Amino acid sequence: PVFNMRQRFGLPARDLELTDEMVIARTSQRTVALIVDAVQGVRECGDNAIVDAEQILPGLPHVAGVVKNVDGLILIQDLDLFLSLPEEQALTAALSSGGTCV
Repeated sequence: PVFNMRQRFGLPARDLELTDEMVIARTSQRTVALIVDAVQGVRECGDNAIVDAEQILPGLPHVAGVVKNVDGLILIQDLDLFLSLPEEQALTAALSSGGTCV
């Protein structure tokens, strides 16, 4: 499955292009691709660098934590909470039937 991060965060839609970038990630149930505007690198950080998202950004259930660095904030997505229950059910049904899901 491929998810558009712009749509998830309520940003204006834009046409997909061949140069668009994707991040491949694993949830507890499946591997997914996330369409993103840009990838600026991969960073490792210790658990002590992660701040609980509720302390900084309350009300964003799919954000598990926040890391502060010199470039700004990094939002850590909880991909197991990324989809709502109806979205998860629709995706599971589409994948099991070989169909597509938007």
